[in-house]
Amino acid sequence: MRVSKFAEPQTFRIVNNKAPSEEVFFRIIGILCSKTLPPVKTDNHVRNLRQYVKLTGLGWVQFSNFKRGVSECMGLFKGNPGTEATMEPDYKPYEGDVAIDCHAHYLTDCNLSPNEKHQPFGTDVDPHSILEAICGSKFIHGADNRVEYCVKKQSIKLEEIKAGNIVEATVAIVNIPIREDQFKMILALRAITKITDEVRKVRVKRTTNLSL
Repeated sequence: MRVSKFAEPQTFRIVNNKAPSEEVFFRIIGILCSKTLPPVKTDNHVRNLRQYVKLTGLGWVQFSNFKRGVSECMGLFKGNPGTEATMEPDYKPYEGDVAIDCHAHYLTDCNLSPNEKHQPFGTDVDPHSILEAICGSKFIHGADNRVEYCVKKQSIKLEEIKAGNIVEATVAIVNIPIREDQFKMILALRAITKITDEVRKVRVKRTTNLSL
């Protein structure tokens, strides 16, 4: 792996050594403990409107290992000329355990990607065409804004992704400019795959029994 500069939008990304135009994707398996996902029903916070998931391993060692892997990518950015001043992602714990936030903005400023074409929103993401109306001539919905929602080997409806599910988040590691000569590393969400909902169902059943 190595760091490569992308022009539209202007970022630095972790890429394959043999294919510098191809992002390397990383997979995180954890318990979904918080989320903000489609459908979109209001037009608040236009530029910063995004979807996100927070995953935790609840102490699972392999989950903590992923955080160490992110730190290795951080080392690549710090060793790359021009991106030495890179800030780590924010790690906000969940009930005292390590948790990782992954997100994707719905929109990209046109002036950041002038050669990229707008990709229409799916009806499951934007059922009332709110995001399409917001785009106007200032924003597009591009490749960096798309997120796939899946269960193993097939697509699923968004309402099937619930807090408490064990999921796999696919992310790209992107270094974005935040001010002159300073960058911040983010985990850019590319896909969410539901692995199982058994943990959530057991918890719901236990809560129901306690309330009887």
